[in-house]
Amino acid sequence: MVLLLLLALAYILVEWYRPEPVSWSQTYINTDKIPYGTYALFELLNESFPGADVETVRVPAYNLFSDSTLTGNYLFIGPRFRTDEYDLEALLGFVGKGNTAFIAAGIFEQAFLDSLHIETETGVMPPDSLVRFVSPYLANERYSYPPLAPFTWFSGGDSLRSVKISEDLSGKANFIRVSHGQGNFYLHSQPAMFSNYYVLRNRGHEYAFRALSYLPLKPVLWDEYYKQGRVGSKSLLGIIGRYITLRWAWYLLLGGVILYIVFLGKRRQRVIPLVEPLKNTSLEFAGVVSSLYYNQRDFKDIALKKCGFFLEHLRNRYQEASEDPLADPGFVSRLSAKSGIEKASLEELFRSIAYVKVVDLITEAELHALNNRIEDFYKKRA
Repeated sequence: MVLLLLLALAYILVEWYRPEPVSWSQTYINTDKIPYGTYALFELLNESFPGADVETVRVPAYNLFSDSTLTGNYLFIGPRFRTDEYDLEALLGFVGKGNTAFIAAGIFEQAFLDSLHIETETGVMPPDSLVRFVSPYLANERYSYPPLAPFTWFSGGDSLRSVKISEDLSGKANFIRVSHGQGNFYLHSQPAMFSNYYVLRNRGHEYAFRALSYLPLKPVLWDEYYKQGRVGSKSLLGIIGRYITLRWAWYLLLGGVILYIVFLGKRRQRVIPLVEPLKNTSLEFAGVVSSLYYNQRDFKDIALKKCGFFLEHLRNRYQEASEDPLADPGFVSRLSAKSGIEKASLEELFRSIAYVKVVDLITEAELHALNNRIEDFYKKRA
């Protein structure tokens, strides 16, 4: 046990002090300091737009631009620019009134491209690929492209509305300006060139600064809604899934709970008792009651109950009822016709019943004789 505890403690210490592995997730979130976060670029905004307010936006474009007095530069940097029809309409209206939108994404929704009459293509660039600005004042500068990143460029489109700003050495545009109404869209197809990995090395900050310098000096609306959602909208599970250590801790917790339920619950379950089906004790009950009457030697009481049951049987089966069958001349005839038993046998049976009712005591032999006549009726009845 001591050895196991020491090994467990050593493992915990190794995991605790082990350097956190680098996450290469392309989040482009302004608070992430991982390679593909945008913390460095976000800190450069105050230098790129001196004196202008920089605001982080965590609401949809439809809600944001519902304020008609809002002006400035809308900035979005992410792996994919995705909006619904209402957000797209609000964004187009915002730019059309003389504002500016800077959007850097590897994938653009087709509805957005169609609204600006532009197209995109995607391919693979060699590791030593370079990009440059089209402006003759900046054309001599070359900037390396992030390695192992897919290359998306803008192709086709309305040449009267779109202007190429940056391209690779083969002339494929990765940064363009598209006029819309009284404003402009600045579209960049490589968001990785604005990530921490690129901005902090190989003069990447210079490229990012010059790209943002094309925007007018106005307040900046940095969009985080399409990457993080609304303010306070992150669920606990979303935060756990974002960090690998929390994620594995959550998996271990769920696994432990499942094992606890399966094994401990199985051990503590009470034994289910075997329930025997109810037995039919009618015969036993009848035997007990008959033995009680017989042991008391009250043969007349037994005979009266036997006669009562017999008369009730005649009433239910043949609809014939009479307190004194012998006094009713038609009773015996009707019962004989219905039951198929001779009148003489019936008259003898009813005389025995009348005898039991008038005498004070009867013998055991007389009780047996009465019972035999009644049982004989049951056997011969129709």
